[in-house]
Amino acid sequence: MMLPGCWPERRLRGLLFARFWIFSILYAIWWYVDRAKPWQGGRQSDVLRHWVIWRYMKDCFPISTPSLLSPSTAALIPIFSFGENDIYEQVQNSPGSWLRWFQDRPHKSTRGSIPLFYSRGVFQFSFGLMPCHRPITTVVEKPIEVQKTPHRSQEEVDRLHQRYMKELENLFEAHKLKNNVSID
Repeated sequence: MMLPGCWPERRLRGLLFARFWIFSILYAIWWYVDRAKPWQGGRQSDVLRHWVIWRYMKDCFPISTPSLLSPSTAALIPIFSFGENDIYEQVQNSPGSWLRWFQDRPHKSTRGSIPLFYSRGVFQFSFGLMPCHRPITTVVEKPIEVQKTPHRSQEEVDRLHQRYMKELENLFEAHKLKNNVSID
């Protein structure tokens, strides 16, 4: 139950009745009109696609595709990145601490919890929210070719999911020692 004057109500009043209220309204309209874009394949903009920066970025992040697939097939590509968990530190929240108590409250109702993390700063390296300078190694397995079909049965989806997960597990096991992951 929300009491009058609680945080969400005050925040909403602040957004709608502030000096720049028009930006809140314009953003809400844009969000409503644009809400289906992820399911429509995003926005294709030739202006952005031909920016000069992409020529420089391709040299910084080189990648090559293994082969061209025929128009009647698609591919699931198993990819795993080692080191992603190391670019941020998480605040310790041992059982019984006030932080664990505080995180468990929303977890009971939403099945999710907000992690408290920290890393380095922009101009200093002791504290901040910028990711740490630690290597991330991404390994890519050969593509799993999948025939394009308009409607897949749940059995087919489950079978492809199991195959993808098995390939991902094999990829992890093949590269974990090279990337300092302990043997379980």
